Amino acid sequence: MRDGKTSNGAPDLSVAITVSGSAEYLRGCLGSIAENFCGFEYEIIVVDNGTPGGEASAAAESAGVAVIRNETNRGASAARNQGIAAARGRYILILDDDTKFLNSGMAEMLRFMDSRPDIGIAGAQLVDGGGAVQLTCRTLPGIREVLLRRLSGALPFVKKLPSYKRHHLTALGHSRRLDVPMTISAFHLLRREAAERIGPLDERVFVYFEDIDYCARCRKAGYKVVYDPAVRVWHKERREGGRGLFNPYTKHLVKSFFIYYFKNRKDIRRINRECPGGELV
Repeated sequence: MRDGKTSNGAPDLSVAITVSGSAEYLRGCLGSIAENFCGFEYEIIVVDNGTPGGEASAAAESAGVAVIRNETNRGASAARNQGIAAARGRYILILDDDTKFLNSGMAEMLRFMDSRPDIGIAGAQLVDGGGAVQLTCRTLPGIREVLLRRLSGALPFVKKLPSYKRHHLTALGHSRRLDVPMTISAFHLLRREAAERIGPLDERVFVYFEDIDYCARCRKAGYKVVYDPAVRVWHKERREGGRGLFNPYTKHLVKSFFIYYFKNRKDIRRINRECPGGELV
């Protein structure tokens, strides 16, 4: 059967949504899935990662979807690993709760992935509340790129620097399928075989660079990472790490960067050179 009701076999897609703060966006996310997913079988798994009073669990149960509940926030990597482990689908969609699907392009993305077994991870086109495209496919960052991103909020001229633009692949337009070094995990469509080969996300990373590390590992395992604007998704993009230099998330950002960087530093330049952002057809 289709449109959300799975048969006894594995569904085409498992959607694993992690909720770590307030569950205020979850109902909208679930509603957009119900409205836009058609033509394939899917299941939804919500990982309530220590939300206040189990808000996410209550919202998910009222929507009739599966729930994994953590009493405390175990971190993004651990919670996403729980969702991946519970997933039964041929593909696994790692999805942030502060998202809403704006079109029904998911079926097209799945067909494209079926035609390209060399692709391990696909990202969607994410947009903000005003419809502006978020620059979510990038080169793998080094120290310079991380510093530029941290400075760009307070110093707008940084976004005009050539090195900033190169990192965010701004010359590519973000309007066509692209072969890229990485995309952010607000939306990560994983091929099951690739996820099994790559292994779980690094749970030493509480939050932040877990997705960049995962894309680097995907590339090193021989799979491509692609950006596919067939799926258009609104994304709130909450940035706890930007709320002052000494907030608790700054510690997680710094720690996660160095875990990612020292694991992958010998491969960053090579992967970036091998993935110039060429169009995929």
